[in-house]
Amino acid sequence: MPSEHTAEDNFQEFRILSASSSSDNSIFISSRLDKKTGERVVLWKDIQNEVDDARRIRNGKKSVSFMTDDDFNELDPKRILYHPGTVLDVIVTDREEKATYNTSMPLRTSSVQASAQCYPNTVSKDLARQENCGSAEFASVVHHVSNLSMATADAVNRSLIVQSAILDNEQTSLQECSFPDERLERMEMTGIQEGDLFQVHTLHLLQQMLDKQQQTLNRQVILETRVQALMTQNYELHEYPIPRL
Repeated sequence: MPSEHTAEDNFQEFRILSASSSSDNSIFISSRLDKKTGERVVLWKDIQNEVDDARRIRNGKKSVSFMTDDDFNELDPKRILYHPGTVLDVIVTDREEKATYNTSMPLRTSSVQASAQCYPNTVSKDLARQENCGSAEFASVVHHVSNLSMATADAVNRSLIVQSAILDNEQTSLQECSFPDERLERMEMTGIQEGDLFQVHTLHLLQQMLDKQQQTLNRQVILETRVQALMTQNYELHEYPIPRL
């Protein structure tokens, strides 16, 4: 809706509307210059100072949102963009709705207080008020709580039995699974022992071969020594013959 004021006035015109009625009276609120953006804005607190029950702003059928930053967070203080030459609608709380709400508040408060008086804070207070709340109702509540406790205990016992059975089955399965591992371990140990015996036997044979080889070398040295002695003896006999008697 066009405004009677011009853009040079820097005033934003508002019309007050409620859910049940509308007013032809308009109010004019001064806009402010945002030094950061260079735009003119109208602060929400300025609107609330003029209209106590202001809830939101509309431009015809379109809702006017509060200005936000780059992350879509509402700027502080809340503000709307200045709409020069346009009449914006201020939606307020309906007076009849507000009156109904204010009238119902004491009723709800008294109802809550009455309920609080009947609510047992402790066992002793509950017993003291048994006559006021009715002995039959109190007995029914106690019986219901008792049955609920018994049912809870039975459920806990059944749960413990089921968990115990599951643990037994898992333990049995683990034992069965461990048998092949034990057999495999024994087989591996047997293989290691057999390998060790074979290695010891092989080393023993090698030692025997080395001993025999050393004995052969020793005999060879003895033979060479004897041959050398015989050759020396023959040489001496040849060079130095024994004189005849």
